Amino acid sequence: MPASKDRVTVVLRVTHQRFNAQPRGVEFAYSRTLGLDGDEGWLRDAKVSEDWKALDLGWCADHKIAYIVIANVMEDRKVKRPAPLPEEEGSTDNWLELRYEDSKHCFHLPPNEALPILPSDAAALRIRVRVGSKKYRIFAIPEPE
Repeated sequence: MPASKDRVTVVLRVTHQRFNAQPRGVEFAYSRTLGLDGDEGWLRDAKVSEDWKALDLGWCADHKIAYIVIANVMEDRKVKRPAPLPEEEGSTDNWLELRYEDSKHCFHLPPNEALPILPSDAAALRIRVRVGSKKYRIFAIPEPE
């Protein structure tokens, strides 16, 4: 009987549709074995502010990370909010920014979007929101030892 191995599976579909045109896009689905019998992934909602902070990796912080998904989640949808003002429509204030600690360049993550990554050094990743504070969701999968 073969040894059991952990596996990460990703399905990604991105399309772009121009006005009055057919959509075009790409779709990827892949699966990767991680090794033998690892630990369960870390799934957590965390808060972020305007200051650059390390990702909340929980107990995974002491492990090599095989895969991370970071999501810019909206606050509780049960709370009714007024419609945004026209000047707020294009605002990027609630976008998350993700970078390595020694970089001046970053990835942008708008609300309701997620970013899957395979970092070379997860402990060196930093995150912030442009204005105020907000919640983000992180799913970190440790590499089995």
